[in-house]
Amino acid sequence: MNVLFILVDCLGSHVTFGPRPRRPMPGLDTLVDEGTAFSTCIATATTTSPSVATLFTGTLPFVHGVRSLHGYKLTNDVATLAELVRDHGFFTRAEAVGPVVASKGFDRGFEVFEHRAHTTNLYDDAYWASLQSTLTGLADRSPWFCYLHLWELHRPRVVPSGFGGGGAGRTAYQRALTAFASTRLPRILELAGPDTLVVLTGDHGEIARYDTAISVALRLGIKPVSRYLSARSGHGVSVVEDLVRVPLLLRGPGVPRGRRVDTAIRHMDVLPTILDLLDVDDPRAAQIRGESLRPLLSDTGADRPGYSEAVGVTMPGGPDRWLVSVRHDGWKYVRNAAGSERMLWRLPDERTDHAGREPAVVERMEALLSDLQAGRSLSATGEDLSDAESDEMEAHLRDLGYIE
Repeated sequence: MNVLFILVDCLGSHVTFGPRPRRPMPGLDTLVDEGTAFSTCIATATTTSPSVATLFTGTLPFVHGVRSLHGYKLTNDVATLAELVRDHGFFTRAEAVGPVVASKGFDRGFEVFEHRAHTTNLYDDAYWASLQSTLTGLADRSPWFCYLHLWELHRPRVVPSGFGGGGAGRTAYQRALTAFASTRLPRILELAGPDTLVVLTGDHGEIARYDTAISVALRLGIKPVSRYLSARSGHGVSVVEDLVRVPLLLRGPGVPRGRRVDTAIRHMDVLPTILDLLDVDDPRAAQIRGESLRPLLSDTGADRPGYSEAVGVTMPGGPDRWLVSVRHDGWKYVRNAAGSERMLWRLPDERTDHAGREPAVVERMEALLSDLQAGRSLSATGEDLSDAESDEMEAHLRDLGYIE
């Protein structure tokens, strides 16, 4: 069967499965009704590049090497999902955007790798017509694997005409999701066809509480205010639940209809699940740290320990300042990579630090983290970008608004 992998940038589980605005979201509802919905998929990172690298490889950042938006390429030691399915007869195509760029190795395995400008969106008539034509044309290349990265929920959110009212959501973030799930997603699913495995997830969630204030500060040119608020919203600098819990929706052959699974799973489980459903067996899959979700499609299972990290664009202070976390059994353990600072939260409370009062839990969570590391350093990175690639990436991130 064919595979359409939809990554909706900034799509959190809280906005997907939480209280809905009055306007319907038929695209999301179709996937939930006709497939299996995982409500608690733990994102690998709260920035795009490390999360996508995990989705593409089934490995964690200290293995695949992508530790930030700016530096570090995908290591050559791991095979990508596109390489694996291409070598088993699939035509592979990517419609990428944002920091998912070829210079960091994200194009590996794709026979066609298109990267659109973030200023072009699904509501631009020319781009929307081109995307529909691309999806329609895939029928001539079966079996195919298509990666479709969507940017409309990312700040600055894209809210088309007709979705500005409160019925579509209280925030621009909610309204952008309502518009996408009401207008473009149903058509994308229709073009994918019923015999296509559709995989939809987010790279990380989003905290959107200061959207209006940030927009005003930017319009007035008050950069210190916008920087202050951005550091306390958006994504990338924390590992709180609204940022690490993302949805995973599956629909297609072999996927039960109308099933919801609340068991905690991980980004690194997505690649082995796709290979399992496609019956692709490849020795390079031995690299995978995740496990197929196929057993959970028909039975219950225990929560899987989830790893998440926050590295920002490139977190100040270097790797030792990166936040790493492990989430399991109702606890979330957070520390910097150096181990000099640590916190223990009892979910859903992410304010009270229990590290001093629960040494046995801290020890257990450290053991889980060590198991996930599998002997790797928490600060391990991939190959540095060349000077030319670094300059190009810096200009690209400035254009995206990540750096000034």
